[in-house]
Amino acid sequence: MKHQKTTQDSFFIRTALALAISVFLAIHCAPKLNNPNDPASPDFLATQLIRSALNGSLSGLNGGSTATGVKFVAVGLSGQIWTSADASAASWTDVSPGTTTNSLNAIAYSGSKFVAVGGNGQVCTSTNASAGSWTCFGEFASANMNRIIYANGLFVAIGNSGNIWSSASGDGGSWTNNATGSANNLRGILHDGSRFIVVGDSNTECTSTTATAGSWTCAGALGAGAVPFYGITQSAGLYVAVGTNGTSNGIISSASGNTGTFADASGGAMPALRDVTYANGKFVAVGSAGAVKWDADGAPPWSDASIGGTDTLYGITFGQSLFVKVGGTGLIRTSADALSWLNVSPGGNTLLGIVAVP
Repeated sequence: MKHQKTTQDSFFIRTALALAISVFLAIHCAPKLNNPNDPASPDFLATQLIRSALNGSLSGLNGGSTATGVKFVAVGLSGQIWTSADASAASWTDVSPGTTTNSLNAIAYSGSKFVAVGGNGQVCTSTNASAGSWTCFGEFASANMNRIIYANGLFVAIGNSGNIWSSASGDGGSWTNNATGSANNLRGILHDGSRFIVVGDSNTECTSTTATAGSWTCAGALGAGAVPFYGITQSAGLYVAVGTNGTSNGIISSASGNTGTFADASGGAMPALRDVTYANGKFVAVGSAGAVKWDADGAPPWSDASIGGTDTLYGITFGQSLFVKVGGTGLIRTSADALSWLNVSPGGNTLLGIVAVP
């Protein structure tokens, strides 16, 4: 797939370059030449075509998000996909493919391809996240794919019953099931620069440097009690995972991320938390009933910036100098500091995941 795309791009560039040169030569056959840098000049069009072809920047050739200006992509129930250039209220556009009713639980971006995953092994891919560009297929029947990231040249998706899938094709089109041996549902994943770390139900933590079959080591050693952990993030020197215990161990941390090293960092009762990120100098976790908890060093006490209401917040990301979180009934909120939140919700079904494009 990657070779085919490269070949197609080269063909289009050669064709555009040949056309531009032909136009340029035809113009220069005229008795009077013009300034190619003057927009009023007939040389100007040919010159711009040549520059565009040489730069590979003609519309559609890049295949990346810059073609549409998309900077945020959110996914959710019933195959929902929403995009935005700046996360403002009027900017959200429904680009749902309309070919699936399965939930889309999470989305990742490789730099050239968006890949969303969800219920019943649903996978949807697009090069630019525009309407009509999504290709959806059921990769693994009856398998719930809960989260996905792109790291170390791989898309890696995690799901129920200890399943982990990887796609080395770079386009999310072909997948390998790299079973971990764990029977627990897996819900949160990160790559810390050298290894993948996965968290899930019953305090499960799985680690691997390659994400390949047979490389995963799993243990139920994240904390006390059968706590399901939904998200994990890392900053310099600290790993933080969040879950839904609701009393203690709702937030845990470790200096190394190694199995058996996490300890309670909640400092008391916590709401059920579904996701966590680190950006702009702070850890920010979101969860049930509009819960938002943040802290600069990942240690108690955690400050509260909850928005209230009944909707659960399922995902949070950071991009364009904004925290952006998504949740029930199409909820989307933004904040520059994670303290005060602006409602930019477009409405619709519950949103479960979001990715920011660099």
